Amino acid sequence: GADEKSDLLRRILLPAPAAANLPPLDLHLPHNNTAADEPLTELEVERALFDQDPKKAPGPDDVGFLTLRRLWPLAKESMVQLLATALRLGWHPSVFRQATLVALKKSGNRDPAQPRSYRLISLLPCLGKVLEKIVAQRLTFYARKYGWVPPEQFGGMPGCSTDDAALTLIHDVEAGWAKREQRTTSALAFDVKGAFDATHGERLVHLLYRLGCPLHLVRWVQSFLTARLAAIRLDGETFPMTPLNTGIPQGSPVSPILFIIFVSPLLRLFGPQSEDRVLRRLRVIGFIDDGLIYTSSLDIEQNCQDLAYGYRAAAAWAEGVGLTFDPNKRELIHFSPPFARRPLTPVPLPPVRLPDGEVISVAPDSTVRWLGFHIDPKLSFKRHVGLICAKARKAAQCMRMLVNTVRGLRACDARRLYVACVLPIMTYGAVVWWQGRRRVAERRGRTLVDEVEEEQTLAVRGAVYKVQAMEREQSNALRMVLPVWRTANVLSLQVEAGCMPMEQYLDRMLDRYALRLASKRSNHTLIRRAGAFGYSDQRPPTSWNRAQRPPTRLDRYLRRRCIGLDQ
Repeated sequence: GADEKSDLLRRILLPAPAAANLPPLDLHLPHNNTAADEPLTELEVERALFDQDPKKAPGPDDVGFLTLRRLWPLAKESMVQLLATALRLGWHPSVFRQATLVALKKSGNRDPAQPRSYRLISLLPCLGKVLEKIVAQRLTFYARKYGWVPPEQFGGMPGCSTDDAALTLIHDVEAGWAKREQRTTSALAFDVKGAFDATHGERLVHLLYRLGCPLHLVRWVQSFLTARLAAIRLDGETFPMTPLNTGIPQGSPVSPILFIIFVSPLLRLFGPQSEDRVLRRLRVIGFIDDGLIYTSSLDIEQNCQDLAYGYRAAAAWAEGVGLTFDPNKRELIHFSPPFARRPLTPVPLPPVRLPDGEVISVAPDSTVRWLGFHIDPKLSFKRHVGLICAKARKAAQCMRMLVNTVRGLRACDARRLYVACVLPIMTYGAVVWWQGRRRVAERRGRTLVDEVEEEQTLAVRGAVYKVQAMEREQSNALRMVLPVWRTANVLSLQVEAGCMPMEQYLDRMLDRYALRLASKRSNHTLIRRAGAFGYSDQRPPTSWNRAQRPPTRLDRYLRRRCIGLDQ
């Protein structure tokens, strides 16, 4: 019955945390590096309230953001006084710690009989979410100011996106290919199992205290994570409130920043700052609960040994803080140089003994799904484009029940639906897999050539395939939007709908991303990689010769930004 399902979800997804055995803290006694904080202002509360989506589902009190917005002119003094007092005292009111847990099935073809196929989303009181958003903004500010979160963490931080994370990986892969010896890059993707629900609250409070977080914010986080009550809503039935003292609520504005601060020591295990000689050779990219470690060398077997060593170290750290990695989301891929003399041998990861005694081995995949991208060893993204086109086609076919030539939505409303629901699916991550047509015509010392080399011809065909696939899906979608004949010309459809041809639209996305690079902070991972090749303070070259490193995709974005969007 429903009671048994609710108990099973709570037992599997919300397990009781293990005892941390940490010494008690005096959260009223500051230490040497404790940061100072500013008092709460009315403007900060107003922004935190009106930045929230008014259509978000309310919590157990059934008071939504739209109601709070309408009450703001009448009760803003009371709201500000309540939230300011709670923040100053480091106290999260008990009524704000009551939540309704809604079980939502995860995307993809998952077994609905398995509890892990569901995600418990916390519906919290909206006024409490305003306070949580204020704390999240302050924690994010201190995390950036004092470096609590390493720059390799792209999730949950302002100015970062999945495009940035994927482009960082691709730049390092192409930089390894561009070396004279053509290095092979190997990458291992992993995922934290039950990330938010498995976060240990007591360890998180101790970490914030050691980092120097303002004490009233540390006390607030401690209050936020203790004495919680939750009622599971399943199959249209809401069960009674029961105590819940595990993890951090998934659905709270403050949960992402709390989790990435909690896992920041994991990312610091790798890279130049590591004390271990092997871990120093590895690089890491994080996106909240998704991680990827990779390395480049001439020996693919050495890559696998280093990755196995790094994964063992990461698993040991995770076990020490009460986290585990999902065994079904370990994926290995080798990025072979495009002009290698020998075909790449698919070398698996050597057996790795985890801290719990389990021995694992990961075989390489022909395609790895990471952050929504389907990445192949040649970085052609042909499979990725085919999959997103199929997904966009399925979304466009759903418009048939809403639009036809006799009744249904007006053409202008159907176009708005296409722009909002179909076009973003087709162009997801376009700045990663689309490079334009001019790129493939580059040769040493020149930009355009009359004779195209073989590898450049393959690149041209790849670009043409992507454009044709996009144009085909756009044409099918616009025929559902507009009342036209099946034989209508594609250009006529684009003119009538006011939609750009897909090639021009993709090029515009590249231009916008190139301009976005100019606004990034100097410590951003992409900007630091650009500075490593001398592109931060001077114009990048418009061509390259054999003595220089061939340009990567990041170099071409910088060229768009620095020497004009036509290059």
